[in-house]
Amino acid sequence: MIYLFDDSTYRGINPLDFTDCLCVVDRISPEQLSRMEPALQGASCIMIHKSYRDAGGQTANVLDRICDDITDYGDRIPLVLFSDGDVANRPVVDGPSFISSLKKSEFYQRLPAFLENYRSTNLVSMELLASGDSPDVQAAVALGRSILTSTALRFIPDDANVDVSLLPNTDIIRFLNFASPAVGITPEDLERLAHSGLKAGRLKQNIRKIITSFSEYGQNLHHWE
Repeated sequence: MIYLFDDSTYRGINPLDFTDCLCVVDRISPEQLSRMEPALQGASCIMIHKSYRDAGGQTANVLDRICDDITDYGDRIPLVLFSDGDVANRPVVDGPSFISSLKKSEFYQRLPAFLENYRSTNLVSMELLASGDSPDVQAAVALGRSILTSTALRFIPDDANVDVSLLPNTDIIRFLNFASPAVGITPEDLERLAHSGLKAGRLKQNIRKIITSFSEYGQNLHHWE
């Protein structure tokens, strides 16, 4: 279970859509927190608004106990701190299990994808909150860059024909699967293009445009040219 501590009225999600994996906690007293602690010790992740006020209107009691005693700043349990007052240009990630600064608007914008990923994989993907990129997007970008730097492409002049059989075929298949359906081409189509004379420059250009699309939009919008 993931626990979200936020006493404010604004939320970008409907908690009722995620009751199977998300527990939203409004204002509670330190005593109520003590009673909750056994459940919190088994949490998959705890997320708390930095200005969270407990039932007595105090801002430090619950926040400090969650950060210090319960999560140990992410060392025991993954921890995310968010706030409207966070003005950094990008989230501050202090380790694989601790985001110490994240704009509240970005947090709630990215939370549904984070929860959907947790629901389907049972894994806490901090990068989904930190960057907004899904693991698939990151994998697609990394795969495309790997193909571009492979020996089959790296040292071939742009005007030379490509022997697709020299490329890491499984990587090409996975990359085109990530880029589908917008890319409009299959590995078999690519092989047929190679037999008819596919220039290295054309292949590189399409791969770069797909990478750019993933990086800018979180999905591939590029159709093979």
